[in-house]
Amino acid sequence: MERKSQAQSATDFVLEVAELKSLYGETFDITDVVTDIDVYENLDKPFITGVVSFVDPENISDRINFYGVERFRMAVKLPDTGSELIEKNFFVTKILKNIKTNDSQTVFSLHIIEDIGYLSEMQNVNKSYFGTGYEIISKIVKEFLGKELSKSEDAGPEYETSQDAQGQFGVVIPDMRPLKAADWIKDRITSEDASPFYFFSTLTNKALHLLPLSKMLENDAVNEKIAPYRFSQAFVNDKNQSIFNQSYNIERVSTPSTDELLKINSNGFLNSEFAFHDITRNKVTYPGHRQSGNNKNKNRWTARDMYETRTVIGKALGKSIKIEEAYPVEAGLEEKGGDAEAVPFHLRNSSNLVSNIYSTDLYDANIYSLGESRSNGEFLERLDSKGLRHWLINYSLDFTLPGRNFINGSVHTTIGNKYKLLFLTPTIKGQGANQEDHKKSGDYLVYAARHSFTREGYVVHLTGVKILDTRYIADAPVIIPEATGPF
Repeated sequence: MERKSQAQSATDFVLEVAELKSLYGETFDITDVVTDIDVYENLDKPFITGVVSFVDPENISDRINFYGVERFRMAVKLPDTGSELIEKNFFVTKILKNIKTNDSQTVFSLHIIEDIGYLSEMQNVNKSYFGTGYEIISKIVKEFLGKELSKSEDAGPEYETSQDAQGQFGVVIPDMRPLKAADWIKDRITSEDASPFYFFSTLTNKALHLLPLSKMLENDAVNEKIAPYRFSQAFVNDKNQSIFNQSYNIERVSTPSTDELLKINSNGFLNSEFAFHDITRNKVTYPGHRQSGNNKNKNRWTARDMYETRTVIGKALGKSIKIEEAYPVEAGLEEKGGDAEAVPFHLRNSSNLVSNIYSTDLYDANIYSLGESRSNGEFLERLDSKGLRHWLINYSLDFTLPGRNFINGSVHTTIGNKYKLLFLTPTIKGQGANQEDHKKSGDYLVYAARHSFTREGYVVHLTGVKILDTRYIADAPVIIPEATGPF
């Protein structure tokens, strides 16, 4: 790849290092023959993966003799003077492509996985732990992988205990990989407002991240005080833009397939009855948001009640919101079909019965088991956390941006961050042009990212989830300046 000393566009970057290391410790520099590197991040994965492609004119592959234990190291930065170098270490897991293009040249594509993901698969955890979920996960990743959990810059000594509201419990890890075990524990814990936790790794940071959804959403969008990322053909076609302006143009947009309502319902997170069976005391608990009276959904868990409790009264999404901003309150269905009047989902008969089992009195009075809860309210926190996780990705958007703003220093700026996006409505006769499309515009939480480094440049493909429907909170249409206006 060409090594530029000065940025000429918002997609310019410098691949400083790309090297393979064989099983026997021999290092091969492939920096100049790399054609593509794709690195994948996801909020649901505690390690990153990728694909590296390169031309092999010197038969490096014959000298390495791939076994699936080779190492790959990459280091990238912006061409700007003084820009910070971003480094990451991987293992090669397999050869994806091996194409002979002529007598003397072969093109290889290798699947790579972050070193901690590979090391985790080579270890086994079979031991007991006691503490909060945050403390247990921190111990596992430190002991088996030598990793730390990230902390905010202003974190005080109470940081670790304030993250997890579920209290201390004991657990025996039953022959699991370290990262799998940590991810399993992650699903058990919630914040005070029942916000789910996410456990993930990123390209630009060395630490692992364990954060509740509410903490990701409580801050302003990263670009709140700078400029929105904007999708407009007029902006993209302007060839005289500065590099700064280029970096805020959305190049492509698409809407991927989403988790439809039937799938959410089949998983129990629309209108269900949950039963928790204590096999020690022969007791069954039915946690629901309406526990008394003659309500039709007594002892029932519904998404409608979850949203009202956790996002209208509480701050599971980072702040209190109107229920209409996140849940389709008008949606309903007739009980038996035909011409009967539609009944709101939360007032219909239960569509699922979901049973869970747990044991009590395994430890002393102050330490509970993994599946045990201290009260009906704590059971509800866990159910609401899972419900929010299912509903979160119900509306998402794929969009592509120039990569300049995403390797600018070691600060992580992709998954787990919010960005403000701006879309314009189609021009309609009788209405003004360049009005904001409130359905598509708004703040998006980045759920997945693909960093794409090619000979043409560096772009990021992001999947963002829109938490709130801004049509319900917009006071008036916003007029967007023309491409020639100030930015």
